[in-house]
Amino acid sequence: ELALPRGFRDIIPTEARELHVIRDTLMRTFGSYGYVPLEPPSVELARAATSVDERRMIRFLDQGNLLTLRPDVTTAIARVVAQRYREAQGALRLSYFTTVFRQERSMRGSEREFDQAGVELVGASGTIADAEVLAVLCDALTALGLRSFTIEVGHIGAVRQLFDGLSADMVEAVLGHLRAADHVAAFRAAAAGGLS
Repeated sequence: ELALPRGFRDIIPTEARELHVIRDTLMRTFGSYGYVPLEPPSVELARAATSVDERRMIRFLDQGNLLTLRPDVTTAIARVVAQRYREAQGALRLSYFTTVFRQERSMRGSEREFDQAGVELVGASGTIADAEVLAVLCDALTALGLRSFTIEVGHIGAVRQLFDGLSADMVEAVLGHLRAADHVAAFRAAAAGGLS
């Protein structure tokens, strides 16, 4: 049978050419900031791929080991840094444009193989590091020809500051609601804790 598995597709030449231009443009932009490419393998040990809910991993057995097709790049880069660069001094600037795989419910009709691009700034922190990563993002989107875009930034420090007037227990309760994406319950809890 010539059919593909659900959630996978062929990328025909026209789209493949466009995808290559996107990849090259992003990687060139990342490189202009000193980010160097890293390509982790497509397969990881399932127990190590912790950034994605295990129900969303495409897993399989290989000689008794439970493996997963790479569901995310950030976790793979963290593994590489911990294994190979743990003695590194200063900041590491790593970039990637690679394929990730995620299990999606069949009724959604979603793809299970897609590209993920990004940068990881390891060993640097603070406002300057945050600004650098945002500048890379803005320049990358502009280099791709986007004229209008919105960037949403979530930062736990800013969120904790917002609820600074609450007790520690109440802050954790509010954060629990926010993690569950229940904003109404979060703000009700904050109000119950005395926040105006």
